[in-house]
Amino acid sequence: MSALMELNNVSFYFDKGKSNETKALDNVSLKVEEGGFVGIVGTPGAGKSTLLDIMSGILLPTEGEYLFRGENMAKKGAAKRAKMRNSEFGFVLQDFGLLSANTGLENVCLPLRFRRIAPRMIEKQGLEIMERMNILHLKDRKVNELSGGECQKIAIARALVHKPSVLFADEPTGGLDEINTVLFIEQLAKINKEGVTIVIVTHDTKALRSCSRIYSLTDGRLEEA
Repeated sequence: MSALMELNNVSFYFDKGKSNETKALDNVSLKVEEGGFVGIVGTPGAGKSTLLDIMSGILLPTEGEYLFRGENMAKKGAAKRAKMRNSEFGFVLQDFGLLSANTGLENVCLPLRFRRIAPRMIEKQGLEIMERMNILHLKDRKVNELSGGECQKIAIARALVHKPSVLFADEPTGGLDEINTVLFIEQLAKINKEGVTIVIVTHDTKALRSCSRIYSLTDGRLEEA
């Protein structure tokens, strides 16, 4: 079976060729199968976020190649990569990235606003994912009125509302207490069992308990843990 995502000898430099050149990734190779649950652990500054940015098409490798569904991401223009991010990928960030003055439903529906979907269908899909995640009671609540755990669930629902193939989670438990960390990982495991491929990067080893494969990233070099 071919990999859903495949990095072959990928390196990435910030300010390549300049006096302040920094090598963020060093000859990274990684295969992620469809339906996989991959965890990448590393300390701050190890290159975890850079790796996710490449896997999601935000950045392109300086060296090596990144294939998604067998296609070289470097051969896609910026517009096509952006369209792919909005259709294939969902994102959960450490600070959740929610609009604090908007309601839970408005935040969940945000990714759909960038797609050609009728307004009534946008709200319908938003309500459906919130109901599936048992957070329908948060649909009219402003985000600035919610707890950290509730914001986390809104962020997951927003990441899944457009039915992505892959969910990327970047330090998603950094602002959560231990109880909400456990609940978050249980939610990810449930999502993975439904067929969504998950890649989580973190420095918190407790967040990796449900991963099927775990890698360690140190100074830009990746090894299976």
